[in-house]
Amino acid sequence: YWFPRTERGMATVIFDSGQRLSNVIGFPLVGAAVAVFGWRGAFITIGVLSLVYFIVFFVFYRDPKEMNRKGRLSDAELNHILDGGAQHEDAPTPNPLANLGYILRQRKVWGMSLGLGCAGYVQWMLLTWLPGFLQSQMHMDVAKSGLVTAIPWLFAVIVQYLLPGFWLDRMIKNGRSSTAVRRVFIIGGMLLATTIAGTAFTHDLFWSLVWITLGTTGITIAFSVTNSLPALIAPEGAVGATGAVMNTVHNIIGTTAPIVTGFIVQFTG
Repeated sequence: YWFPRTERGMATVIFDSGQRLSNVIGFPLVGAAVAVFGWRGAFITIGVLSLVYFIVFFVFYRDPKEMNRKGRLSDAELNHILDGGAQHEDAPTPNPLANLGYILRQRKVWGMSLGLGCAGYVQWMLLTWLPGFLQSQMHMDVAKSGLVTAIPWLFAVIVQYLLPGFWLDRMIKNGRSSTAVRRVFIIGGMLLATTIAGTAFTHDLFWSLVWITLGTTGITIAFSVTNSLPALIAPEGAVGATGAVMNTVHNIIGTTAPIVTGFIVQFTG
């Protein structure tokens, strides 16, 4: 509803970076909560923060036309949003089952879903494995491993804003093919993510962090660009369903990451 096509790179980066920044803030915060209050403190902290976010969103979020009626969004800005290809709030609602059937028959949806699933595998592996790796292999306590875990995600967010955010939108505004630009960013990000393999060949904390940071940054670039695609390729009124299919595949593949990684560690060390 809110963003024209030429601004969706940065828009996607902004909401996707929230997921990364939650790691930057969350790992040290939860580590501190566990250190001070025990394991229950982690769940209480997360629950309270979620409740605060719900209240803030419920009180402040409104769709563009309602903001326009309240005088908090100008007519010129509303027209800019709609003329740029944003979805209309009052667009007719299609049959959701028919839409879902159409989406599931599209090769591009399955291609994007599998790509997002591969990115998700790496992301889930990092989220579940990295703190334990720092504690067992680098002999850190819970609080310190939480702080160190935040470093790769913070760097990834900074690069995310510069590349798939600012630079991608700028290239598209300058007339480059949006399909070609996004393809380059997705493939480049996935290739950069392979550098995380360097971690297997060092026992030094600094170089471990270098390889982990490069891998995290690469997967973040690919992830954020892929997440902007449903709004570009989905039929009218089916952006949510397209995103749901992609994220279902992503979550199914992602949940195998800690299991498969655990078996690999068990059999190879």
